[in-house]
Amino acid sequence: MKTPSAKPRAPTRRKTAIAKPDGWTGEQRHQIAKLAYERFLARGGYPGDEMQDWLEAEAEFAKSLQPPKLRRVATAKA
Repeated sequence: MKTPSAKPRAPTRRKTAIAKPDGWTGEQRHQIAKLAYERFLARGGYPGDEMQDWLEAEAEFAKSLQPPKLRRVATAKA
């Protein structure tokens, strides 16, 4: 027969990595933030378009991650 313990124990939580909804790592988010800040300064530093600055910076950063497209070089036939 099982004897009840004196104190019920709370279930232990396992630490799991929390996925960010946008999928960027911390370093990537930092680089995007720098790009967004540059956009903010370029438009005069006035508040109001922070989301647009961030989205454009994200798009610019994502584009920089893609490898450049290779062009075919025409070969001369002899």
